[in-house]
Amino acid sequence: MPDPPRDRIPGDPANHPYRWGVPGAGPVGARVQPTPVSARLLMAAGRDCLRTAHVGRLMVEAASLRTVSETDRAVQAAWDSEGDHEVRDPAARPQIPAVSAPPTAR
Repeated sequence: MPDPPRDRIPGDPANHPYRWGVPGAGPVGARVQPTPVSARLLMAAGRDCLRTAHVGRLMVEAASLRTVSETDRAVQAAWDSEGDHEVRDPAARPQIPAVSAPPTAR
């Protein structure tokens, strides 16, 4: 029976159980389940033929969008928890008087 490490082709990433050089990388065969927003972003990027970003870069962009979205939800939740915030009727706002000035010569 041959020794299993000697059967591997050096430098062939398919033969390594983990991706080397990628921090926090999991097994090669592992599947990543993106959120619906991330999936839409990746699908849109896949249709754009002129886009030169790699999947890793797209995942970073999706994560930053997800962080912004979570932050927005946290801010909204804090605003809602304070209470006593009513939606103001735009018609109730005081009207700003229109200012008319003669055109200036250039």
